[in-house]
Amino acid sequence: MRYIFLFVIFSINLSNGQDLVSLSMNSSYIDDVFFDAETQALTNSNQEWDIAFTVKPMDASIRINDGRGVKLYVYSNDLLDWDSVDLSSFTASEFLYNSFNSWSGAFNATSNSSDVFDYGWGSYNIVTHDVNGDKIFIIETLQGSIKKIRIDKLAGIDQQFIFTYANIDGSNEITDTINQFNYNTKSFVYYNLDQEVVYDFEPNINEWDLMFTSYMTKIFNPAENDTVYYAVSGVLHNPNAQSMKISGVDVSNVDYSDYLFSDNISTIGYDWKVFNYSSFSYSIVDSLICFINTEEGSVFSIVFDAFEGSSNGNIWFYLDNLTENIGFHDENKENTITIYPNPVRNRLNFIGVNNANVFIYDSKGVLVDKLLLDNNNMIELNNLKTGIYLLNIQNQFINEHHQIIVVK
Repeated sequence: MRYIFLFVIFSINLSNGQDLVSLSMNSSYIDDVFFDAETQALTNSNQEWDIAFTVKPMDASIRINDGRGVKLYVYSNDLLDWDSVDLSSFTASEFLYNSFNSWSGAFNATSNSSDVFDYGWGSYNIVTHDVNGDKIFIIETLQGSIKKIRIDKLAGIDQQFIFTYANIDGSNEITDTINQFNYNTKSFVYYNLDQEVVYDFEPNINEWDLMFTSYMTKIFNPAENDTVYYAVSGVLHNPNAQSMKISGVDVSNVDYSDYLFSDNISTIGYDWKVFNYSSFSYSIVDSLICFINTEEGSVFSIVFDAFEGSSNGNIWFYLDNLTENIGFHDENKENTITIYPNPVRNRLNFIGVNNANVFIYDSKGVLVDKLLLDNNNMIELNNLKTGIYLLNIQNQFINEHHQIIVVK
């Protein structure tokens, strides 16, 4: 029996295997672009929405289109004030923004982190499994109109968001419903308050890894010696992905296993480019490389090449699949063992084998550990750092090889 050992070093060389990808957010960044690294598929979506509702079970996130100017603030914590909303003598204490670390939204920004039942716009009822609204908000829409809005409830069993909005004087009051189940292959479903319409333009959640978009983030303002919220154009990653950004390195020879992937959705973010006031154009930051660890377990490197700004929203970057053709390949036999999860953090489970030796090799072919797989059908990988590893599983009946990705 002959085995071909296909090892790949984590250090990358950008002269081989890279693809130059081009995309456009169009003039004034009016589009979001969803990008699938595996297929390099691009989905452009015009962003004529004001609020977005999560369709994830056991979640109550509601986002606003803050990167394009939608504004939100709390008017009252008493729903009885709904019919008497008056902005003539009211001053908002602060605007609410989406999280730039997670997919939590502006409507959730006032939540108490020490109270697991508090979702900001409302509180969870452990008896009914509903999240019941308890706040009145004021929202400035994408088209500039000012409305009052409340989220009445998220009906947990029915998986429905129910919300009410109206003009400040109470006219044109509308109550609408978003059924999460109708969009359960997505991440969010979107709504335009002025047009009273639902937008379903997001690709299935397993069909994109990166979203090129406009969003609000905190930037240091020297004049105020403090951080302030500012609209930027940049990159957010899929809820099921992880990413990494490394600066000050030789991008042609980087060992990403020396660094950690992050769940922070704006890890790649916006600051891979800088604005040059002398040329009135953008330049790409030198010695900077990004990595995306996709839901499928593939790792890609990203090196930005050019960004043309708001005149056309054009972006170019080099993409390299670092996990393509990695692993052991047996020319004469298909594997019969199933391992999961992959990527894995600590505990790796096996189906189809027990009482076997598991030899673990790093990407350079060095044996880094030898473990015994007993009747528990699992091994602990606490001693392994982030990276790609190759397993050789052996007993008197089986000799198989599998690739795993460890993410810490």
